[in-house]
Amino acid sequence: MTEDRKYPTLFESIGVYLPSKAVSTKEVMAGCRNRLLFPLEQVTGISRRHQAGEFEFSIDLASKAMAICFYRSRIAASDIELLVCCNISRVDGPEHAFTFEPSTSLRLSKQFGCQQAITFDVSNGCAGLFTGILIADTFINQGLVKNAMVVSGEYITHLTDAAQKEIRNDMDPRLACLTLGDSGAAIILERSSDPDYGFSEIDLQTLGRYSSLCVAKLSDRPQNGGIMLTDALQMSSASIRHGVAHAVETLRRAQLPLAAFRHIFAHQTSRSSLKGAAHEINNYFGAGVRSEEKLADNLANCGNTATTTQIVALWKYLLEGKVCTGDRVVFSCTGSGLTVGTALYRFDDLPERLQNPEQRSAPVRRSPNTSRSALTSAAVSRIRIEAVGIAWPAAQREPNGIAMACDAVSECLSRSNYTADDIDLLICCGVYRNEFLAEPALAAVIAGKMGMGLNGRNILAFDVLNGATGFLNACQVGSEMIRSGKRRSVMIVAAEIENNGSDGNLLGLAEMASAVILDGGGGDRGFERFHFEMYPEQSDAVFTRLAIHDNRGVLHIERKPDWEERYRHCIRATIRKLLETGSFDPSKCRLALVPHLSPAFVSELSGLLDLPPDLIAGGSGFGDLFTSFVPYTVRSAAPFGVTASKASALIVTAGSGVQIGCAIYHL
Repeated sequence: MTEDRKYPTLFESIGVYLPSKAVSTKEVMAGCRNRLLFPLEQVTGISRRHQAGEFEFSIDLASKAMAICFYRSRIAASDIELLVCCNISRVDGPEHAFTFEPSTSLRLSKQFGCQQAITFDVSNGCAGLFTGILIADTFINQGLVKNAMVVSGEYITHLTDAAQKEIRNDMDPRLACLTLGDSGAAIILERSSDPDYGFSEIDLQTLGRYSSLCVAKLSDRPQNGGIMLTDALQMSSASIRHGVAHAVETLRRAQLPLAAFRHIFAHQTSRSSLKGAAHEINNYFGAGVRSEEKLADNLANCGNTATTTQIVALWKYLLEGKVCTGDRVVFSCTGSGLTVGTALYRFDDLPERLQNPEQRSAPVRRSPNTSRSALTSAAVSRIRIEAVGIAWPAAQREPNGIAMACDAVSECLSRSNYTADDIDLLICCGVYRNEFLAEPALAAVIAGKMGMGLNGRNILAFDVLNGATGFLNACQVGSEMIRSGKRRSVMIVAAEIENNGSDGNLLGLAEMASAVILDGGGGDRGFERFHFEMYPEQSDAVFTRLAIHDNRGVLHIERKPDWEERYRHCIRATIRKLLETGSFDPSKCRLALVPHLSPAFVSELSGLLDLPPDLIAGGSGFGDLFTSFVPYTVRSAAPFGVTASKASALIVTAGSGVQIGCAIYHL
């Protein structure tokens, strides 16, 4: 690692958007169909919350936060090199139109002209935004990108609307839906020029055994849209206990006393939870610490804004002058799954710059980027696929994505030298789920069901979502985590079902699951670099979203008649670019794994790659392999196991947006 990589990652800019409409807790309670006596405002400390306007949805809140962030930044949108979107809710239109493809990050990238950015979505409950920050920090410190934007737009008060119709009594698991508020938050991150400022620690941990305590999905009364079911008492107890213990361990590792930190920005759910956290902190450090004075409280006028709560609270404190240059703060995050995390941060002059945006420097114009994810990047250690598992639906039951994923994990482990206890990062890239599950991360559910992280091993689980390209995005994230030394063995899982069942408009997916294990033990074998190319002019090729028809949730699919040819056109263009720029040497290629094949397409690629047609693999008789395309094809392609020196395989994925993902894998 070069010397400059020891410099931490810091906030270059922040932007927060809060809708102008405000709704009081009294109004929310009065709007419930059944009369409730629960003292919601007294317990939670929430007097009012912001609510999106009639034509504001998740992507709009994210977009407005991004615009504010760029206004206060020295970096232009066209120079952003990584864009990660982390919101739980992707309700992007009226009538509960929850978007699945294309990814929100790709759509925002097109809107702002972030053409050169690597883009994908992350889902990890309310810990999603800090999961995105962790990924951005890894990519920046590994030298893969120079900057990153992490963004979230949470239109979640539609859950409040549903809960008002469904809550029966004061102990109803939907009660937490009444605490929610809408918001958008965006952050630009880059490497600090001073080792004293920025993140000194960022760490997250998933405890999957608690994954059932907070679940958001389509309501069993679909006409109401989504709903969140929470065991508030157990969730709060587990979050406080494990969250505070995690923060204490992080401070111990950093060798910094709590007294060195001016503020603690914890997840803002309720005032009773903040008081519980303060009590738990005082138990660790002694009553003299007075942690209740350090804990930021932004609940009164914002409520629980899900992934954005810490940044929304920070924004308020920054603009009010409560956070100044040189201040140290603790970020403590908790989210469904259960994922807990701690980040330690020291501010540079960002507070002054945010308070005086008119004094900001002119946007920095960087030289054109030849692609930060290019295959021609400097040599790096190679990350191999150590084992592959494939699973299909059990004959006696309807396809269940979680059950299939667990079967694939079991089969993968049976072929591996690793056990479930050895896996310290689990990423799920499956898009289409039973019950249109939105949280917790499917990876957290799988980790819990497989008993991962029970024996003291620190495992992190989250989802990466980017259509069929999501698998390679997840592989890149996992590879960089291994190269950074943060993780040793990574499992990538994919599982897909047809949400419309056996009738209606179908995607044509192969209902299946897959799992692969990545590690750094392959020597010269494995992934070296990845490359992603966007074709925003083709973004209308495929679009999918949740729709309510005949009192049931269905997947609404919009595909242009020539969508497959558009994908093939983009694959051709990407491969030609790799050849023209010298990013890829076809003379060393032994195999190409390429989806959306036809005889004419195979013949064309054979000529482009100077590769016999029988060594161009892709497709099956089972339908669209989608996120399991690479695992399935790797296991079924005989040449993938060859050990001839200096031989390589070109792996290509094509996803909505349109986005083409490529990787060189040394055999």
